[in-house]
Amino acid sequence: YDFAVIVLDVQMPGMDGIETARLIKARDKTKDIPMIFISANSKDDAGAFYYVTKPINKVELMARIRLALRLKQEKDWHIERDCKVILGRRSCRWYAEKKELDVSC
Repeated sequence: YDFAVIVLDVQMPGMDGIETARLIKARDKTKDIPMIFISANSKDDAGAFYYVTKPINKVELMARIRLALRLKQEKDWHIERDCKVILGRRSCRWYAEKKELDVSC
């Protein structure tokens, strides 16, 4: 999947945003994607990277998305750097493919 940030509404029909987030975090491939919850209740953070309350303030939402993207890029850079230093380039490529990481070794 090529998602940098996931924005979820806490109160969705069927499966709520919290249960959806648990399923996403349970998968190796998607567990490190930052999440931003949108909620009518300011206490519904549920372990999300951030939450934004309704009514949505566009400036606040965009700022949180930009911050989440920067954090993801920083984490990916550290993974790539550590991988190259510890494993070397060839092993790094193998490791990145096996773990389905979005890094270039």
